[in-house]
Amino acid sequence: MTNLNSISINARGLNIPHKRTTILGFLHKRNIDFAMIQESHLLRKDAARFANRLYHPIVFSSAPMKTKGVMIVCRRKLKFDLIGSWTDKEGRLAIAKICLDGKNIALISAYAPNTFEAGFYDQLIKTLRDLTGFRLVMGPDFNAVWISNMDRTGGTESRDQRLASDGLRRWAAQTNMIDV
Repeated sequence: MTNLNSISINARGLNIPHKRTTILGFLHKRNIDFAMIQESHLLRKDAARFANRLYHPIVFSSAPMKTKGVMIVCRRKLKFDLIGSWTDKEGRLAIAKICLDGKNIALISAYAPNTFEAGFYDQLIKTLRDLTGFRLVMGPDFNAVWISNMDRTGGTESRDQRLASDGLRRWAAQTNMIDV
């Protein structure tokens, strides 16, 4: 199988042309094949602005206003079949299902809410469970801490957070998911 270089980047907005050029140049310099971008702050009609002769977005999710926004960008010369894609309407999840060298891969760009929202995590877990038969490559940006003893702000875990984190831990154990 081809070795892939992937990266997850919180762009904090791509509306400035110089910033788009800088990040695309960084991807090229680092020989990145796939980039999972969070906080693009681009509208759907502007997603194609984050492209050049070397890279282009293959899936994009945007909030109705210039907030949030996630995308998956790939090297143009990379040969793969796009099996399908899925996005939410809030600009928080984008998934590209591809076949590369005979292997099914799901590329996932996720941008979690700053405060715990059970609905987001329920949707994320359901979406990940539906990707049976795919190798997962995830580029997440999780701002809220699920496990209170990992929260350096001294927060406490609510009942909903505890249930969500228990569900995620069970799913991760069942699928041999590794958090590097």
